[in-house]
Amino acid sequence: MEGDAAPLPAGGRPEAFRLLWKSSLEKLKEKPFKFEDAGHVVYRALAWRRLGLLGKSKGAQQLKAVEEDALEGIDLKAWLAEGLSLPGGVTIARVSKKAIGEGLGFLSMCFKIGLTYEGPSELAIKGLPSSVILKMPSRYEESFDLIAEETDCYRREHDFYIQVAPALAGTAMRVPKLYSSEVVPNSGVRLLMEDLGGCGYSVNQLDGLSAAEVAPFVQMAAEMHAAFWPLTGRSGIPECVVRAADERSFIARWPKCFVARYDEFLRSEGLAKFDIGIEKSVVLDIAAKIHGNADKILDRVSRIAPQTVIHSDYRADNFIVGSPDGESCVLDWQLLSTGPGVYDLGDCVVKSMTVENGAKHLDHLLGLYHDTLVRAGVVGYSQEEMWTDFKFSILNHLTLVFAISLDGIGADGELVADWSCFNLCRVMFRRLVRVVLDRDCLSVLDQKGG
Repeated sequence: MEGDAAPLPAGGRPEAFRLLWKSSLEKLKEKPFKFEDAGHVVYRALAWRRLGLLGKSKGAQQLKAVEEDALEGIDLKAWLAEGLSLPGGVTIARVSKKAIGEGLGFLSMCFKIGLTYEGPSELAIKGLPSSVILKMPSRYEESFDLIAEETDCYRREHDFYIQVAPALAGTAMRVPKLYSSEVVPNSGVRLLMEDLGGCGYSVNQLDGLSAAEVAPFVQMAAEMHAAFWPLTGRSGIPECVVRAADERSFIARWPKCFVARYDEFLRSEGLAKFDIGIEKSVVLDIAAKIHGNADKILDRVSRIAPQTVIHSDYRADNFIVGSPDGESCVLDWQLLSTGPGVYDLGDCVVKSMTVENGAKHLDHLLGLYHDTLVRAGVVGYSQEEMWTDFKFSILNHLTLVFAISLDGIGADGELVADWSCFNLCRVMFRRLVRVVLDRDCLSVLDQKGG
């Protein structure tokens, strides 16, 4: 099955999209929107993206119209000139814009803005960026706004660049340079950022990262975590950072969603159809143990484990892998929160590597993480504690995939045929379950005291 993705079955995408759209709309109309229903909205976002690939389809035309409308009413040249703090006498002569989106947060719209300047001399415009990234709240769907409001994701990313990123100077963590951040009343935040596209390349999370590609991100994460580590970190965690126990945090939110919908999960016929190559009874046993120990898992990852600043969605889709003459970079800080540092490793060394590759290199990569923490000044955190926190974090990660999978496959599995939309969730599901089994993650639930 590795890959890890399965091939798209025959039957055609348009019909699959129609079913996806119809199902998600009907589900959202059944009752007032709650975050427990977020899986439907996640897959609507995926459908928007896929529809954009259908060329001259009605969906593609709708998507283009929404993107064009997003910049309506903005004097783009004036706004960019102010945001870039252009030197005296320099103006923006021409701009080009292209909608982008992969790896930049599904709740946002992103544009690559090409820039041509005019100035009194070549020296005056030397060093100015030839392109920038404009990231702004999505206008694709009203329901996206509801999730954004629930998670406070726009403000969280704004606060990251203003209050957290400056503390990362001198660490290996590479993020886009912020030119300006504007809070727009009743809308969200507009971020004008460095275009890092020339630093390297993107890797499809389905294909998985190699150990060599993952290693720089493990080291970057460790140096960021060390900077905010309890007692030894050089910086305190800013008050603006959402705490792990806060329901805006995915660490707290998804276990509660999973517990609330556990009976629905057990009734679902979709689990069997959502084949991950592991016996359904084995998966249900894991789910039962997580359900029965949900409070213990949350207590460990939100209180007992050392709390530091984490990305919370530290996956391949949010990475730029450094080219030989470039550098690795991390994007999309909308889910910034506190939590155990190894929570981020669950995203990059489990969800973002194939089962075989992850199994082969997991010990080395977690060892690299611990060594980097120690070199960065962390003391009193043993490898044994790290592994325990890692296993608890993996169990927490699974609640997210269980909850979203339930929506993605449909309670009766009717949407399972659209692998193009569901493969990512399916692949993460398999990789997490596999590491739970291979590394006996459930054993930590028998430990006394969390």
